[in-house]
Amino acid sequence: MDIRFRRKIFYLLVAVFLLLSPLLITYSLGYTFDFSNRRLDRLGGIFIKSETSRLGVFLNNSFQKETSFLSGGALLTGLEPGEYLLRLDRAGFQSWSRTVKVDPGLVTELRDVILFPNPVVESAATAEEKSVLANLFSPSLPYQLDSQNNLIQKTAISSKILVSNVKYFAMAGEKILLVDGNGFLARINLQDGSIQTIGRPGFVLNDKIPFRFMSSARGEAAVIDSAEGLYMLDSADKLYPLHGGVIQVAYDMEGNKLLIVSKNSMEVLWRADNTKQPFQTKGTRELILKTSTPILDAGWFYHDNAHVILRTLEGIFITELDGRGGRNTTELITGKTDSLKTSLDFPDKIFFGRDKKIYKLEF
Repeated sequence: MDIRFRRKIFYLLVAVFLLLSPLLITYSLGYTFDFSNRRLDRLGGIFIKSETSRLGVFLNNSFQKETSFLSGGALLTGLEPGEYLLRLDRAGFQSWSRTVKVDPGLVTELRDVILFPNPVVESAATAEEKSVLANLFSPSLPYQLDSQNNLIQKTAISSKILVSNVKYFAMAGEKILLVDGNGFLARINLQDGSIQTIGRPGFVLNDKIPFRFMSSARGEAAVIDSAEGLYMLDSADKLYPLHGGVIQVAYDMEGNKLLIVSKNSMEVLWRADNTKQPFQTKGTRELILKTSTPILDAGWFYHDNAHVILRTLEGIFITELDGRGGRNTTELITGKTDSLKTSLDFPDKIFFGRDKKIYKLEF
C-alpha cells in the first residue's frame, strides 16, 4: 500500500468523523430528527428501578417492556416531552401507577419502587424478634431515676448519682439527654462524666405526660415536650422550637430525614441534601399524607428509607416518600390492630400487635 492510498484512507476517516460527530453529540443530548415534520426534536426518558423483577411496564396503558430479571430496572427512551401514566404490573402483586412528567433532554428517575404482594402474608414474630423489640421500646438500662429525682447509674453492688433534679432522660448514643426540673435541656458525656447545659427553649413540663426523645445517626436530636411541642437540637448544639401538635417523630436510618407525625398528618423534614431526584435541599419540609382518620402510630420502612408506615383504626398502610405525580398508598393490614413497630435490626420487616400477639410482615 503506497503512501498516497494511505493518505486517502486517512482523509476519508477524518471526513467521516467530522460528519458523524455533530450527529452523535446531538443524539447524546436527546435530539432526534422528525422526518415527517422535518425538524429536530429533543426527547426524554424514564428510568425505573424496583427490587421486584419482571414487572410489566405500561405507558398510557400501552405495554413497553419488562424490568430486568437481574437488576429490576428498565429504561424508556425516545419519549416526547409531556406527562405519561406509568403503570407497573405483575401477577400476584398490587398494581403501581403514577403520572410521570418527561422533560426534554432529561431522564426522570424512579428508583425506590415497591410492589407489594396481593394478598400480603403475615406470620407470627419469633421469640428472638419479640425480645429485640421489647428491649428497643422498654430498654433495660443501668440508668434510672430514683424517688428523689436523681439520675443514678446502678450496678449489681452499688448506685452512683450522676445529676440531681431530673425530670426526664433518654440515651443518645454514648451520651444522655435530660431535662431538669427547671426546664433546661442538658447532656451527659458518659466517657468523662461531664455535663453540658444546652438551653431552656420554653419546654412545657407535665408530670402526667412525659417527654420523648429521638436521636439520629448524624448527631442531632428531636424532643417532644408535655404539650406536644417539637424542638430540634442540631449537630451544632443549636436548640429551637420546630412544630406543635406532634405525637411522634422518627429519624431514618442515616439521620437524613425526620418523620413528623401529628394527629391527622405526616411530614418529612430533610436534615441533609438529597442528591437523587427530586433533589430536596436540607431544611425542606414535605407534607406526605393527610387523613381524616387519626394516626395512631407511624414509622420508617428502614429497608429503603423511602417509604413510611402508619397505623389507624382502619388498618396499617405504607406510602411513598416521592410525591412526584402522586403517592401510592397501599393497605397492608385491614382493621383494628394494637401497635405498630419497625426496627433497624429488622429493616425488611413490619411488626404489629393484635389480640395480645405480635405478628410481622416481611418483604
